[in-house]
Amino acid sequence: MYEQFYQLSEDPFRLTPDPRYAFAHPSYAKARAYLEYGVQRGEGFVAVTGPPGSGKTTLIEELLTRVPPGVRVSHLASSQLEADDLLRMVAHVLGIQGAQASKADLLHQIREFLEEDRLGGRRTVLIVDEAQGLDSAALEELRLLTNLSDPRGPLLQIILLGQEQLRELLKLPELEQLRQRMIAAYHLRPMSEQDTKDYVAHRLRCADWAGDPVISDMAVRIIHHAGGGNPRRINLLCSRLMLHGYVGGKHYLTVPDVRVVLEEMEEEELASWDDSLEELMREEEQREREEESRLASINPASSISRVEAVGGGRARAGTVDPLTTVAPEAERVEPTVEPLHVTESDTPGQDFGEEARPAPPQAEPRAPHRVASTPGELPAVSAG
Repeated sequence: MYEQFYQLSEDPFRLTPDPRYAFAHPSYAKARAYLEYGVQRGEGFVAVTGPPGSGKTTLIEELLTRVPPGVRVSHLASSQLEADDLLRMVAHVLGIQGAQASKADLLHQIREFLEEDRLGGRRTVLIVDEAQGLDSAALEELRLLTNLSDPRGPLLQIILLGQEQLRELLKLPELEQLRQRMIAAYHLRPMSEQDTKDYVAHRLRCADWAGDPVISDMAVRIIHHAGGGNPRRINLLCSRLMLHGYVGGKHYLTVPDVRVVLEEMEEEELASWDDSLEELMREEEQREREEESRLASINPASSISRVEAVGGGRARAGTVDPLTTVAPEAERVEPTVEPLHVTESDTPGQDFGEEARPAPPQAEPRAPHRVASTPGELPAVSAG
C-alpha cells in the first residue's frame, strides 16, 4: 500500500520481528552483548527481560544469525507449562521422541542426546521464551537440566526471555540455586528521544528510502513520547502515519498529521492518550509554525507551506528545504509524558472518516537513487 506510494522496497514498520531491521540503540546493544557473552561461555543461565515490544524476539532472531559454528540452538515458547510438561517440551524441541516416556526415561534420553551432540563437536543452547509464565517448580526443572555435564563441561546452556514478571520470579528464595547459575541478566529499557529519531531513520533506510516522505523532527518527538520509546509501539504509530500520508497524498508529515493518527487510533480503541501529551503536541505545533515563518522570511521557496505544492504535491529532492530543526540538546527539557497505551493488534483500522477521501495522486517517476543523509538525522530531502 503506502510503500508503493512512497517508492519504498518494502514496509519499513512491520510489527513482525526481522533481524535485518535490528537497531542497536544502547540498551539493545548491551542486551545483545550479554547474550553473546553467555553463548561464548557455554554454561549456566542468561536472562533478558523487557516489556512487550521492547525487542526481545528481535534479539534472538539476530542472535541466530550470529551463532558460532558448533552451537545448536533450540527455541521453546513456554506458555504456563508445569514441570513435567516442560520437560516433555524440551525433549520435543530437541527432536527426541518420548511423549509417553516416564520422567526418568526422558531425562536419560535428553542426556544421551546431549552427549551425542558433544561427541559430534556440538553443544546445545536452549532458548526459553515467555519464561514469566513458568512457575518456580518448572524453573527448578530447567536448573536440574544444566547439571548434565561431562568431563569437558556442561552439556546444556539455557537462555530465559520474559517480561518484567520474570525478574520478580527469579528473586524467589526457592530459586536461589538457579540465581547462582545466572552468568548474566539484563532488562531492556525504552529508547531515548534521540534513539527513536535514529530508529525511524534506520528503518526507512533499510526499506530503500529515497527522500519521500519527510517527517518533521517535531512529529518524531510526539511519536516518541506517545509510544513511550517502545519499538513496537513506534512501529505501529509510524505505520499509521505513513498510511495517513498515503490516503491524504502527503509527502511531508508534521505534528498535525500525528495528531490525526492518534485521534483515529483512540476512536478505534487501539490507543489512549492524556493531557500531558496534548500539551506537548500544542507546543510542537507552535514550534513548527514558528519555524515555517522563519524559513519563509529567509526564502519563500523553502516555506513548509509550499511542500505539497511542489511537483503536484510531491516533495522532490533538491527542491524543498523541509523542517528538520530541533532545539539544541542543552536547551531541551524532556517533558514527563505518559506513553500511549496501545493494544496488541497487527491490523490497522480501516475507518478514515465518514466521507470518502479523494484517491491519492499518482507518484511521479523518478530515478532510483538515494538522498544522502547524515547518520543520526531523520531522512530529509536536501535543500535546493
